[in-house]
Amino acid sequence: REMHLVPVERVVESIYYLASYKGNMEVEKFIISEDDHAFNNYFQIVNYIAVSLGKRKYPKVFFPFATIILALILRLTGRTQVISKQTYSGQKLYDYGFRSKVNFIKSLDNFILSKY
Repeated sequence: REMHLVPVERVVESIYYLASYKGNMEVEKFIISEDDHAFNNYFQIVNYIAVSLGKRKYPKVFFPFATIILALILRLTGRTQVISKQTYSGQKLYDYGFRSKVNFIKSLDNFILSKY
């Protein structure tokens, strides 16, 4: 399942870029996303943090109907995003010339180090 994690540095960098953009963007809407990063899913992130903290990895458990069950649970708890494979694209931002200098893994490492 996708985690939709976006480093705060990336968000600030994107907003700064859009605020200083010289073209006309009166009606444009942008998604700031890192969903295209191969590491950006619950299993990878949880295990990366666990290993970084000296804990053991969580086993990857597969249930054939897990997606359906998860969607049902999310729907019953009032969540609006119930599609577990949903991904968001920040491509439009890149199409406008944005280039990020933020490294996803380094940002995650910095967060972990700041907490422990």
